[in-house]
Amino acid sequence: MRHLFAFLILALQINVVRAVTCDFDYELTPPPSAVGLTIRDSSAGPVMIWYPAEPSTFKQVTDERETARMNMSDYFVAARFGAAFKDKPLTDRNRLLRETFNDWYSRGARQIQVTHMMVADMQARIDASRLKAHGVVIGTIDPALGERLAGHGLVVVNLQSSFLSQPKSQREAMVQLLSDSLAEWLGADTDKPRALIIQEEMSPNEIAAMAEAASAKTVIINHRLVAGNLESPIAQSVLAFQTDDTGDASKKSLRQLASKQTLTVINIPKLESALLSAAPYEACARLAFSREVYQGWHLHHRRTVIIAEILSHIEKKLKLDLDLAGTNQPNKALETEIGVTRTNKP
Repeated sequence: MRHLFAFLILALQINVVRAVTCDFDYELTPPPSAVGLTIRDSSAGPVMIWYPAEPSTFKQVTDERETARMNMSDYFVAARFGAAFKDKPLTDRNRLLRETFNDWYSRGARQIQVTHMMVADMQARIDASRLKAHGVVIGTIDPALGERLAGHGLVVVNLQSSFLSQPKSQREAMVQLLSDSLAEWLGADTDKPRALIIQEEMSPNEIAAMAEAASAKTVIINHRLVAGNLESPIAQSVLAFQTDDTGDASKKSLRQLASKQTLTVINIPKLESALLSAAPYEACARLAFSREVYQGWHLHHRRTVIIAEILSHIEKKLKLDLDLAGTNQPNKALETEIGVTRTNKP
């Protein structure tokens, strides 16, 4: 009887975890394509490449997930160990995750919320059958955004993500590899038009160098900038998101990077810069990455606006049809509710 009681308690705990697991696509319109992921090892570190893929034929008959399907903990492990991350001993993977989240806990994240986030199923499947892409996105991109972009027919090459605990040194080394490696990473999609997305603190000089190395036609900045000394603006159009705490140093760097004629600034009020790229991970982000504790809808609505603006901007500047519908296209009523404003200067 005692063993039966213990089993029932364990089963109840598992069901509770499933019930409150993070849903990164909550009330968001599904993209038109399924998502594949390939991981390439390089001398600078693992490169994650998302792409539009054939839908899965997997039929779930038990509580086990599809073998090739990523969950959030897989992304953290793959960011450190590369293509063979699933072959690493479980003890090594668990040690990495413990070390990764110690800093989150010290900043206010709760262990139960991190646990829920780690077991969340993502959209990407490892090495799924690839579909023809419309365009290419390169940059510093978190998994939730990378998957959504790929679902709209874009190949997404992620060079580094501090959210996944990949260091700045990896990004700097990756940029050096772009000219020799990008054609191999993109394969048949090498000739597609390209955009650059920045979700890290970077200087205008670094962004300009990345835009040139990636042959990007447009640049999207979803974080604050740090000081730089860029002598003249880049030729590419720039979309930049700013918040209440963006700061004068970031605005000065943005003025160095882009001219008024090529710049669009979207101001997202009542938000902090640290949450611009972390907002999809609401349960943990609002505790570990912010000074204030925001309610879930606060971040979810702002995240919805940001995603729609990024997709719409890419579609327009790269002259593509990304099949945008529902929450994936701009919503003027939601923007008005939030108080979003647009300008051509920081």
